[in-house]
Amino acid sequence: MSVDERRETFHVNRIASSDLDERLLAQAYRPDLVAAVRTLVMKGAKPLSSALDGRLTQGRTPEYGDDGEACIKTRNIVGGLVDTSRVDRVSSKFASNNRDSCISNETVLMNRSGAGSIGRVSIYLGAIGVFTNEELFRFRVVAPHDPAFITMFFGTSLGERVLERGVNGSTGQLKLVQEHVESVPILLPHPAAQRYIGDKVRQAERLRERARRLEAEFCNAVAVALPSTSATAGKTSRVETSELGRNLNPGAYTPDRRAVRAAIRGAGGRSLDTFAGVESPTTDSYIRTTAYLGLDAIDSATCRLKPSTAEAEAVVGTARLLREGPALSRLRPYLNKVTYIPPSLAGGIGSTELLLVRPKAGVNGWFLYGVLKLESSVRQLNPVANGSTHPRVNREDVLDLLVPWRDDHEALGAKLQTAQTCYFASSALTATATALVERLIDGRITEADVVVAQKALDGGDRSADREILMALRRSDAPDGKLIISDIDILYPLLDESEDNDA
Repeated sequence: MSVDERRETFHVNRIASSDLDERLLAQAYRPDLVAAVRTLVMKGAKPLSSALDGRLTQGRTPEYGDDGEACIKTRNIVGGLVDTSRVDRVSSKFASNNRDSCISNETVLMNRSGAGSIGRVSIYLGAIGVFTNEELFRFRVVAPHDPAFITMFFGTSLGERVLERGVNGSTGQLKLVQEHVESVPILLPHPAAQRYIGDKVRQAERLRERARRLEAEFCNAVAVALPSTSATAGKTSRVETSELGRNLNPGAYTPDRRAVRAAIRGAGGRSLDTFAGVESPTTDSYIRTTAYLGLDAIDSATCRLKPSTAEAEAVVGTARLLREGPALSRLRPYLNKVTYIPPSLAGGIGSTELLLVRPKAGVNGWFLYGVLKLESSVRQLNPVANGSTHPRVNREDVLDLLVPWRDDHEALGAKLQTAQTCYFASSALTATATALVERLIDGRITEADVVVAQKALDGGDRSADREILMALRRSDAPDGKLIISDIDILYPLLDESEDNDA
């Protein structure tokens, strides 16, 4: 090999003096980052500080406890909306002593650190105040600017890049610099255009909250009072021969599992095998665009789903053939990964770790999904999982479950069906908001068009809004799917959520 062939290759980027600022870090002048700033400046972008009500602030290092209020952390900053389904809590003492650091509705939060999530931005649209830790920037926006619009701007490719210029530090300790964040150029169109896009985010939050209310109503209706795990702690059980069944797995007779099953049986619960079966169909026949559902796409706390595609997940070989109905993971510790496969995903593929539950005639599948996701089901499955490296449950373990039963299972199942529809619509609306900002930047939609649509909505006319939404696709590919697949489902959901909030 010659010296020239061994010579190290260097990448050089020549920067115009007009592109320089006070930061002279090489990383800040990567070609794609410089190009992002240039594009936004040409579009008339202004510094974020021009829209701020004061400066960026940070939360305080919290003292955690089980008796206080919610604390938002970097993991809760996802998808444009703060995820409050799983939050840590501060102690009541910390809450009372730090009330002034509580954030309120329409505060924008940004991860100033966090591996893989630095620079991620979400808006808090909650009705009650919450705390944040020191790893988040917080800011509020002055009128007539819209904080939800600004949040979605930072979810665009250009918004992410201009923030990335302000990342500083060594590997493992990267952080955003406050002064840089305040100076990044952002697009600030006409206030009506900002509100049109920001309102999509607020609608998404209303739908998400409605879904959570419906899920809570279901759980309140069917959940059985269970003994605490501390009260049933123990490694041995004395079992009467009459209690022994076909399952001789020692895990089936742990004190906690027996106590849970006794509670369900006493409340009129039934064995799952009396009204459902379990299937595990597979296929190796699919194409790159086939919908794919992995365990990561299933929310362990709600009925939200974030499906992908076979190509995006690099799926090869045999996969689970999805059919409409309940599905659950057989792999511990993911036994709480339970979902309902909607008609839109039936015929797609999923992880082979999924088992499909098929309700018998006259049994509502959504109700089955709901009772399978209860804590009582997880506490029964957990001890019977077998295997050393990757413990799993099998078909017989699932069929042996005791689950609550209600004669009004159809009405209760309908609540969860509506909840999942709301989650899908909420996700579509946040994706719509991001797409609209991107199209404003690249000129595929004009500011005037958006302003006209907002003014029409103010007058109760959805025709211009419908036209815009029906033109938005998830990609520019010929087979790109609409972001909002059925607008005639979305509008009634929005009307119902407004009626519920009234």
